[in-house]
Amino acid sequence: MNCLELKGARARKGVSKKEIAALIGKTPTSYYQKEHGKIPFFPAEMLAIAVRLELDADQFNCIFFDGKLPFRKSTAS
Repeated sequence: MNCLELKGARARKGVSKKEIAALIGKTPTSYYQKEHGKIPFFPAEMLAIAVRLELDADQFNCIFFDGKLPFRKSTAS
């Protein structure tokens, strides 16, 4: 997980740690530990955060999977 990218994405949207903690049903302390890579995120938490922060697939991949997800970008015109 790319902790700095997650923190940056959250900050760019003006969303607090407390707001994300509430979104995923965690305490601010628990979310802090997740954002700093000490506790892993569950898939449903990742998805909720991605929707709230309006992350695209590349950003999601970069933040939660260090860019290691094998997917192709759409080539639709």
